[in-house]
Amino acid sequence: MRKSAILWAFLAGVFFGCEKKSGSEVDFDFTTMNFNIATAQVFTMSVEPEKYAGKTVKFRGQFMSIQEEGYSERFYSVLQYDATACCQAGFMFLLPQDKTYPEDYPAEYSEIEVIGTLTLGKTEDGLDLFYLACDSFTPLDSADSNS
Repeated sequence: MRKSAILWAFLAGVFFGCEKKSGSEVDFDFTTMNFNIATAQVFTMSVEPEKYAGKTVKFRGQFMSIQEEGYSERFYSVLQYDATACCQAGFMFLLPQDKTYPEDYPAEYSEIEVIGTLTLGKTEDGLDLFYLACDSFTPLDSADSNS
């Protein structure tokens, strides 16, 4: 009985454990996950953002930005698509305040990789915001991307 309990505890750690962080590693490396797992993890993070705030994330996908009419804020995202391009998962991200759009940002719809810290914030209207605070991004050739 004890051996089976130890085996179950080991297997649970292997299949459900979080990645360990050491040095420059990240807490969640989405570049190593398939689309289904990535989608499930992004959903879980969006449902319980307080639990994941402060964790580091590495994510690859397509860059997109949007600015709603009448608002000064522009929102930036990195999205992965499934094989049929009907479904997507991703994160909103922000670069440091000294960066300006479009000069310091990637070209729209280009493939990028971001590493950032999950952060809780507010929009200019006071709505809750959950995003990656990134220092930079890495442009990718489409052959190098897993999106």
